[in-house]
Amino acid sequence: MSGILIIFLLMLATMALSALLCRCRVKHHKPVGVGITLACGSAFPFLFYLFILTASWGSTKAWHPFIALGVCCFIASLCIVPALGVVAYYQKRALKKDDHVA
Repeated sequence: MSGILIIFLLMLATMALSALLCRCRVKHHKPVGVGITLACGSAFPFLFYLFILTASWGSTKAWHPFIALGVCCFIASLCIVPALGVVAYYQKRALKKDDHVA
């Protein structure tokens, strides 16, 4: 149960970060692209990977680094999906905004 909660919280944090970055880019009239999706989708899982490695550093039940990396890549693939939805929303919003101005 706690694993699902961690994944859900990471997905929510990813959505918030991608919305913040997309909003800033639209505000400054810059294009919103897939790079934001990849950056936001991998930021929090990478921090989670570092947390797993540091938390299990002195433990006798330490995870192997490749297993922890595999788990975090799986979580990153789950986090990229909502970030892609946020980016698609802001791309459509920016396109509509440009159509009304012209």
